[in-house]
Amino acid sequence: MRVRKAVFAVPFVLALFLRFAFIAATPETPLPPDTETEYDPMAVNFLSGKGFISGDGKPDHTRGPGFALFLAGSYALFGRNFPAVRIEQAVLDCVTVLLAMLFAQMTFCCLRRTLLAGFLIAANPLLVYASGLVGPETLFVLFFTLSLVVFLAGMKTGRAGLFLCAGVLLGWTCLIRSTPLLLPAVLSVWLVARCRFSRRALAHAALLCLGCLAGIAPWTARNWVVFREFIPTCANSGSNFLRGSSLAYLGPRGEVEARMTLPPASVVPRLGESPKAVDSYLWRIGLYNYRTLYQENGVPGILKLFAVKAARFWFATDSGTREKQTGLMLVCLLLLAGAGVARTARIRPVPDGVWTALLCIGYFWAAHTALFPLARYTLPLLPLLCVLASGIVPRQENGVSPSSAG
Repeated sequence: MRVRKAVFAVPFVLALFLRFAFIAATPETPLPPDTETEYDPMAVNFLSGKGFISGDGKPDHTRGPGFALFLAGSYALFGRNFPAVRIEQAVLDCVTVLLAMLFAQMTFCCLRRTLLAGFLIAANPLLVYASGLVGPETLFVLFFTLSLVVFLAGMKTGRAGLFLCAGVLLGWTCLIRSTPLLLPAVLSVWLVARCRFSRRALAHAALLCLGCLAGIAPWTARNWVVFREFIPTCANSGSNFLRGSSLAYLGPRGEVEARMTLPPASVVPRLGESPKAVDSYLWRIGLYNYRTLYQENGVPGILKLFAVKAARFWFATDSGTREKQTGLMLVCLLLLAGAGVARTARIRPVPDGVWTALLCIGYFWAAHTALFPLARYTLPLLPLLCVLASGIVPRQENGVSPSSAG
């Protein structure tokens, strides 16, 4: 037990050192635009009793309450102090390192692999950088990783309550960023198929999905009260779908916004100003762009667009800067993860943790390829990729059989 605790402590200390060093080296880091115009005003307005009001003075329907509540809690304790928020995020990211190591240990039951996964996550430059920005990514990665740890614990123990808890945690994760909203359904299909449609597996899958619905239910109810529309989490997917509907729109945000044009109202009419109406309008413009692309270039044009978007998921930045460095780091990690999966797959059965990680990676990649890809959307996948990469080292038995790990 002492050895195991020491294994978890060393990467944690390294992660803490690197993140605090980054904060000390970048004291004047500006606020990201989304934080400045939306999350920060929402937190301030929430503390003043006005509710979740964005910087434009309107009720929020595009971001969700998760990160704004985190900021509000920080402001209540330390005032509107962004250096304090950065320190809190650094600590939370170190907790993510521990959670990912726990995921690795439950997957492989191998201290060597657990230690390697911890070091890879602790020293990952993208995670270090993200933890130093006042934005939702660090909190999102923490909750996402925690939900997967609880889900995997449910897989190992068969306890129904753990699947319910995992679903609730995934629901709360969706209130930070709504990307995983359909992930419980994906995991449920795999869970049921893995267990050959047994009643127990069906019950666990139902609990996972019900837990997710319960997690987002208060915010869904709030949206109904405020907007009189059914908005499960956010009504902002249309803007991402539109940005990903043309090769001309794949580039730095400023350049894209300058050349983005909308079709005439006679072609794609705007049917209202409510959140769902605006979101639907943007979706219909995106579909119009896809139809136009198909008419001009056929299936090859569509395939080219999706191939470019699939690749951009692993290197593209909103500003268009540092894309080569970002792509190089992610490609190297992908190669390590691929090698780790190849080595792990030699022994049957393949641990459930490996399948869970692969399903989540595939889900996020597919979702953002369908919508709009940026490398920062890979952040929740980095702990999973590091866990998979740890499979490259020889397995050291801990007295637990591989099958019991998954």
